[in-house]
Amino acid sequence: MTRDRRHHPLLRNIMMLMVFPVCMVGVTFALFSQNLSTNGNTSSVAYVSHQSLMMTYTKTQTGTTPFTYTIAMTLKNNATTATTVWQVTFTVPADTAAITCPATVFCTLTGTKFTVLSSTNGAIARNGGRVAVSFSFKTATNAYVLDGINTYANYATSYGTRAGLTVNSAIGARTGVSGAYTWPVTTTITNNYGQPLVAWKVSMTAWKSTFTLSGLPTGVTSSGTTTLVLTGANDLATGATYQFTWSANTKTTATWAPVTTIQGDS
Repeated sequence: MTRDRRHHPLLRNIMMLMVFPVCMVGVTFALFSQNLSTNGNTSSVAYVSHQSLMMTYTKTQTGTTPFTYTIAMTLKNNATTATTVWQVTFTVPADTAAITCPATVFCTLTGTKFTVLSSTNGAIARNGGRVAVSFSFKTATNAYVLDGINTYANYATSYGTRAGLTVNSAIGARTGVSGAYTWPVTTTITNNYGQPLVAWKVSMTAWKSTFTLSGLPTGVTSSGTTTLVLTGANDLATGATYQFTWSANTKTTATWAPVTTIQGDS
């Protein structure tokens, strides 16, 4: 009996040491899981889905079935050019209804695809510009989390001199009669800039008299008077050459030796 009483405290201490860590681990795991949860009444999540456009949002759930979800969304433009329009899409439950959106955006629901499209706030300034918008909807789904998020944006064209981007406009022999002359032109653009281009702009000195152009290929537009500007929105890969032939029509008999320059947008 004496021996049993002497060892009993030792056995009790061993049992306590075995139970105590299990309790501590259980509590720690519960707190850790709660901190990571995005299924609570309020959560904040960040996504990057389109080039330099970042979207973050805070979701708040209120009420009872059907629950009201308020989404406070912020879009940040990290690009070096401003956006002209942006769009965010995500998947919602099939019973989503009672959509409320501000006048600055268009909200549409097609099946389970929810789309938020910029209206008056499509221009997001470059280098960190931000736009914020909040909207809400109702669904019977509890603890809903935005799913299948995608962001899109169009960016303003930013032309500039690109080392290695060159242009040559070869002027052919003039044809026609007095008052209706035609100058054939072959323009060759070569991209040795080292990066693909999404657009280009060619500037050429022209006559002071009225002239018209003909034969420009699809995707090339013209503007200007004393300086003729040709703009193309066709992609130009690294090392690629783009050549097209067109005509300038004028009444003047003066010779034409234009100074030609080019800028690109990458």
